[in-house]
Amino acid sequence: MADVQRFAITVPSAPGTHAAPEVITVHTTGALGDGGGLICADAAGSLTVEITGETALVLTPSGGQHRCLHAVLLP
Repeated sequence: MADVQRFAITVPSAPGTHAAPEVITVHTTGALGDGGGLICADAAGSLTVEITGETALVLTPSGGQHRCLHAVLLP
């Protein structure tokens, strides 16, 4: 099995709140999504995404209003 990779996912604040975005670290699960991207989840399991390139597609129903987020591979 490949090494576990970590990604930083940027989740924007709700429109009109002027709050800072939240950055969440997710880890690979070893699974691939329907689109062929890596399936990643946060430690609590509350955010699950499929990452392709620098795009994170939210798979968790409670992932909020944003379905497509920015992902950055962490060292």
